[in-house]
Amino acid sequence: MGEALMKARVGEKIKVRAPRGVKEFEIVEIV
Repeated sequence: MGEALMKARVGEKIKVRAPRGVKEFEIVEIV
């Protein structure tokens, strides 16, 4: 998950492979 977030920008949707399947997140704010 960390690798996917390192390249993410606000407004992007990222997909992360997890043990229980693929999870999708939307970046709303970077602090």
